[in-house]
Amino acid sequence: MTRTRRTPISEVAVAVGARLRALRKRRGRSQRKLASLIGITQSAMSTYETGHRDVPVWVLLATLVELDCPAGQFFDGIPGFAAFGNAGATEATIAARDGF
Repeated sequence: MTRTRRTPISEVAVAVGARLRALRKRRGRSQRKLASLIGITQSAMSTYETGHRDVPVWVLLATLVELDCPAGQFFDGIPGFAAFGNAGATEATIAARDGF
C-alpha cells in the first residue's frame, strides 16, 4: 500500500502549527509529554504542528495554559490575528475588525 503525502490545509494552520512547535521546543517539552499533559495523542499533536489539521480551540487553550503563554503573545504576527496580538485592542476593535 502506498502512502500519499498529506498537504497542509491552510496557511493559517501552518502558521499556528509552526508557532505551537516553536513554543513547545522553547519550553523544553517533547510532543509526547505535552500531548499527554493535555489529553491528546502524540500523533494528533504532530498533525497540528505540521498544519495538516486545524487545532481545536480546547487543544490550543490547554496548550497555551500548559506552556504558560498568553493568547495575545501566541497570535502576534500570525496573519488574520493582528488584533489578538495587540495588547491595547479592545472588544470594540476586535468586533469592528470582524464585522460585528
